[in-house]
Amino acid sequence: MSRWPALAIRRVFHLVNGGTPTSDPANWDGAVPWATPVDLAFVNGATLSATQRSLTEEGLANGSRAVPAGSLIVSTRAPIGYVAEASRPIAFNQGCRGLVPSHAVDIRFFRYQLSAMSERLAALGQGSTFLELSGGALAGAPVVVPPLSVQSAIADYLDRETARIDSLIAAKKRMVELLTERFWSDVTHRVASRTSTFVPLRRYITRITDGPFGSSLTSSDYADSGARVVRLGNLGLAEFRPGDAAYISCDYYLTLQRHRVRKGDLLIGGLGDNNNHVGRACVAPDLGPAIVKADCYCAHVDDSRATAEFLALYLSSPLGAWGAAWAARGTTRSRINLDIAKDIPVPTIALSAQTEIVAGARRDRARAETLSRRLNSQNTLLQERRQAFVTAAVTGQLDIPEAA
Repeated sequence: MSRWPALAIRRVFHLVNGGTPTSDPANWDGAVPWATPVDLAFVNGATLSATQRSLTEEGLANGSRAVPAGSLIVSTRAPIGYVAEASRPIAFNQGCRGLVPSHAVDIRFFRYQLSAMSERLAALGQGSTFLELSGGALAGAPVVVPPLSVQSAIADYLDRETARIDSLIAAKKRMVELLTERFWSDVTHRVASRTSTFVPLRRYITRITDGPFGSSLTSSDYADSGARVVRLGNLGLAEFRPGDAAYISCDYYLTLQRHRVRKGDLLIGGLGDNNNHVGRACVAPDLGPAIVKADCYCAHVDDSRATAEFLALYLSSPLGAWGAAWAARGTTRSRINLDIAKDIPVPTIALSAQTEIVAGARRDRARAETLSRRLNSQNTLLQERRQAFVTAAVTGQLDIPEAA
């Protein structure tokens, strides 16, 4: 229990509902930031100044509302409970509500308090299609209201202490990134030190196919079980990601045999993004009956010349990313077609050396993943500690001399 009085949010703030203007171009791409729950998620618990989309003054007047700097914006659907402090006048959509102070407060204190209340706010959500926190439920939610001087003292203290914890979390995240960077740097060095000669990928494979396009495979063809459909999301950097499983009926699978996947085949990503470069690859596990989807290529490796594990490792490395970009020169670098995939330059390395490189990479990756799990676990504990720390501070359970 807090030693300070608890008041309904409506006693401390004016609630402002958001909205979305029509798609008329005159309403959009102006100077008024327009927040959605996605924008709040990026800065949850902090300040917000920039958003993915913006409105013109006409758009604001026609279909939305803005809150002034020093207000809070809370997500009330999809999901509930993200909170940010507006550092400038910001509009928002109907998935958010604004809280404008009705009298003098230290808005930082209430930003911390609302962040600590996210689970309680989510529990107040209602709805059958999707959960939404109504304006009435948000307005009636209680917040503790200490004297203004105490609010500021606690906010100052939390600014210092959460910054320290956040710095530790950021440092550990960077360590995880460095472990990954070091692993791929070592892979590149091992490959580059063995040869300077490259030949097209087609020299190492006996068959390659792409996935069915257009009406040959649509969302209506998917089933709850049956033959597996390998999609881009399953293709990691030299690792198959089993999640997000999709299936088609076995009967329909029999009509798509040209696109089949077998255990040990090389799976190549024909489309890239910021986290997964085009041309990355992995080895297909035993999936049973399976096919590749569009933008995924399935190759059968000539095991007298190469191993699928080595090719997947190379194609997923920075050196392989360079090779895919080289083969795709003159085209859109984020996508390659089947002919370009066959032209990706691959190093000529003896099978024994390929096996040695793969074995070394397995050992290094296992060590890196063990360390990464440990660091991620430490970060989870730090984030839990931060949340508990904030909750204790804003409810008066933490002894802060400046707030006495």
